[in-house]
Amino acid sequence: RELFDRLLDANPNDWMVLTERGSLAVQLDRPQDGEADLRRADALAPPDIPPVHLVKCLRLLGKADEANKFQEKVDRIT
Repeated sequence: RELFDRLLDANPNDWMVLTERGSLAVQLDRPQDGEADLRRADALAPPDIPPVHLVKCLRLLGKADEANKFQEKVDRIT
């Protein structure tokens, strides 16, 4: 996490680093900590990058309706 923090200090709009930091939070069973990073990553990523990690995060947080919306985006892209 510290490495991701340092990378984001240098480039706060790096969608790949945001995705990785958010994904790490989800893997560590802290989806509430990863949600903002994954949302920001989705907003900054190229339009052909599916937000699969955000879908998983939202499902873990019990936000099924919103997760389904992003799942539709994943399905369209893939």
